[in-house]
Amino acid sequence: KTKSQLKNCEADFKNSQWEYEVLLQRFEIIQKERDDLYNKFIKAINEVQQKSSLKNLLLEKKLSTLADSLEKKEAQLNEVLSASNLDPASLSVVTRKLEEVLDAKNTS
Repeated sequence: KTKSQLKNCEADFKNSQWEYEVLLQRFEIIQKERDDLYNKFIKAINEVQQKSSLKNLLLEKKLSTLADSLEKKEAQLNEVLSASNLDPASLSVVTRKLEEVLDAKNTS
């Protein structure tokens, strides 16, 4: 009776060991998959950050260029308006019409 119990216990132990090994292998595979997915995720985030940083840099440069251009155009316009010696009322009309034209161009 004791020998059969011992054999049963040994068989159960071997089955448990085998199940443990199988589960351990599955765990290691799943852990590797998790690590791979995490690394891909981090890589994707880094790529998006790099692209957005580059895009922001280009947009800032473009904005700076446009601001410089606007400043020059405003200076040229002020020179033309002051050289034209228009009376204040006429100057106001010209300025208002110019603003209307620019607003119309900006909205289209």
